[in-house]
Amino acid sequence: MSAEAVRLATFLRAQVDESGMSVEAVGERIQYSKSTVSENLSGKIPTQKFITSLVEATVRADLRERRQAEAEQLRHAALHPPRTHTGPGRRGNGERPGMGHTASAGLLDIAALQARHIETYESLTKALSQRDELRETAAKSQQLAMVLYGMIGTLQDRVTRLTEDRDRLAQSAGEQLAAGARAEETERKLARALEQKTRANSELDRAKQKQREAESLSARLQEKIDRLTGELKDLRAQGASADEPLPEVVSTPAAASADPEDPEGDDIEAALVRAEVVNDTDASVVDRIATELTREQEPDPPSVVVPDNASTSPNVANTLWEVFHIAAQRCGKAGMTHEAVCLATLAVRWAGRELGPDHAEALTTRDTQAWWIARDGDPAAARDLYATLVQDRARVLGADHPETLDDHDDHAWCTGQAGDPATACQLYVPVLDSLTRVLGAEHKNTLNARGWWAEYTGQAGDPGGARDLYAQLVKDRARVQGPGHADTLTSRHHHARWTGEAGNETEARDLYASLVENRTRVLGPDHRDTLASRASHAHRTGQAGRPVAARDLYAPLIGDFSRILGPVHAATLTARHNHAHCTGLAGDPAAARDLYTQLIEDRTRILGADHPDTLTTRHNHAHCMNEAGDPAGARDLYISISQDRTRVLGHTHPSTLTTRHNHAHCAGLAGDPAAAWASFNLIARDRLVTLGPNNPLTLLTQAMSAYWLRKAGEPATARALYAQLLKDRTRVLGPEHADTLSTRHDHAQCVKEAGEPEAARDLYTQLIEDRTRILGADHPDTLTTRHNHAHCTGLAGYPATARNLSADVAADCARALGSEHPSTLRSRKAQLHWSRQAGD
Repeated sequence: MSAEAVRLATFLRAQVDESGMSVEAVGERIQYSKSTVSENLSGKIPTQKFITSLVEATVRADLRERRQAEAEQLRHAALHPPRTHTGPGRRGNGERPGMGHTASAGLLDIAALQARHIETYESLTKALSQRDELRETAAKSQQLAMVLYGMIGTLQDRVTRLTEDRDRLAQSAGEQLAAGARAEETERKLARALEQKTRANSELDRAKQKQREAESLSARLQEKIDRLTGELKDLRAQGASADEPLPEVVSTPAAASADPEDPEGDDIEAALVRAEVVNDTDASVVDRIATELTREQEPDPPSVVVPDNASTSPNVANTLWEVFHIAAQRCGKAGMTHEAVCLATLAVRWAGRELGPDHAEALTTRDTQAWWIARDGDPAAARDLYATLVQDRARVLGADHPETLDDHDDHAWCTGQAGDPATACQLYVPVLDSLTRVLGAEHKNTLNARGWWAEYTGQAGDPGGARDLYAQLVKDRARVQGPGHADTLTSRHHHARWTGEAGNETEARDLYASLVENRTRVLGPDHRDTLASRASHAHRTGQAGRPVAARDLYAPLIGDFSRILGPVHAATLTARHNHAHCTGLAGDPAAARDLYTQLIEDRTRILGADHPDTLTTRHNHAHCMNEAGDPAGARDLYISISQDRTRVLGHTHPSTLTTRHNHAHCAGLAGDPAAAWASFNLIARDRLVTLGPNNPLTLLTQAMSAYWLRKAGEPATARALYAQLLKDRTRVLGPEHADTLSTRHDHAQCVKEAGEPEAARDLYTQLIEDRTRILGADHPDTLTTRHNHAHCTGLAGYPATARNLSADVAADCARALGSEHPSTLRSRKAQLHWSRQAGD
């Protein structure tokens, strides 16, 4: 490692230290692993993207440009260090005789400097790692202390409640035997609660002690780091260089027993066990590093030093509500949303007692409580809390106070998250008016609220409205925040999505294609948002009628998802599913069937046999098996899927009905039209009840029932069914809808098979005119109708006319579809048949 690389690493490490963040926190912020950040801060020359991301995350906005320029200069120097001769002692052409001994001595000096550099650098790397460990330990101990404060408050309430219950039951124990038994049970719970409270206080003392020890040791290590950094600078000035390794650290969990008669105590017991494990782990880290420092015989530092990173030494709360409130925020940010809700609820209770319900801080605790309730999975409850909080804050602080406006925004957001996007849209109208008037149209909160308004507009059933709202928001965000800002790119993603949902799949595809390029450039090819846009681009490409292109987009995406997110991640499995789907649409159902086969195994293993995604994959697998030419095999698969979907989802669930529909169709294709008709009859009845008589799926099932009845040898009965279906489809879908035209075609076919070719011919005559006008003369359906019309003309006793009509159809099929197309060959065969019938 060159001196220039060390200088760059020292500079970058200084930015991190000044920011007060740990290495792990920096990694999460800039989307790099902790080990990668550590390597780049220890001398490995990082990429330009890494430096840019780190400076943006750690440096104040007013200093970023200067620090970025300094980092780039250091990186350039590290990539192009000055050339020095460190090769073997063989004399070159320009070396003077008699210099061998001096050169050897110089090389020995350089070797010694390098050895010292290696030793010093390894010590510095170890010290940096130890300091980061201690800072993380101190932060965990402080967070644990906050949780334990909340636990002790909960236990105190529990002890008070149980004491009152015990005393009340003890007074009536002499009169009722049952009351005496309950009193004994309450006494046992009370003893357990007191013991748990003692343990919680003990663990709290341990956590606070470990935090102090970790901060003290961290301060000692900072002094050591400063000294070693100075030594490295001296060694670099003398020309030394070295390479470095970096270690990794892991930890282990534990479990607790349960009491089926005291679930509340069991929850507290489990939390206590976790607290004990965290304390034990923190203690082992502190003890290990303290031992290592003692063995290294470092000079005694001052006993108390304030650590340099503010994250490990925040202000201490002075009141109980503050303790609960801080603990709630820390738990929520750490992903412990349920614990955050419990602590926030305690904060609300104690703030109301200590400050009064209308105090600004008491209102803040209610905001925190509603916030974490929503993120813990109950947005409806949070919505109701925000509804009253908005009124109270408007009364106490004023309607235009920023916190009141925030609550209005959160109330609307929770309403949408609770499944009522239409009401959320109505709520956002006054919210946006207030935000625009008070904060300004370009304020971040105003722009964010516009984004959710657009989102809920689409969810409420107006995709075109959502598309237009996002289109304007994209323009405004690009102007205010910049075209490469993360929020701008996110709005572009949603604009493309709702463009597709509004029916313009081609435009959505093109919007995603452009977004993929921009996100790849700004965020990098492996960023999750980039991958999400690539997946949406592939999806919209398929929806735009290009399944081959979509298949080819999904193929590399699967590999990237698997590499970055893991082979069992939901996004990876979804990409595999969509790839198989597009493979089938691209004309290769056998390959799609095989892809689905492997995916079924993986989804069953990862998600379970009854997961909706697993059942969907099985359904599509059966579909591709039928398309690949095995309707009997598909029929048998559909039987099993139908049984499982009925058990999991219900007999009349839309997905169950779809599977039953496909099973009936495959039964007919496999040679049993009577069974197909009977099944479609039952499905039509169920869809009539669940969807109503005018639903297109109900009408489709009735059409399939009539079709397989005709195939089963009952054309006269099927003709009557088609006649009624034709009336219904004309009324519901319109006379020119494709399904209406198909019903007219099938009705004419039944009339012919029922022994009335002349009537069928006349029906086909009118249908030819309409299909030519609506679909075009060369459309396959128009050509099929003309073929059947010619056939009925011959059956009606006009073979010569039928011959001429068939010849015309054959010529048009050859021109439009190709000379070897099955429709062309069929019409040529009909032409020869009617020629013979005409006596030619």
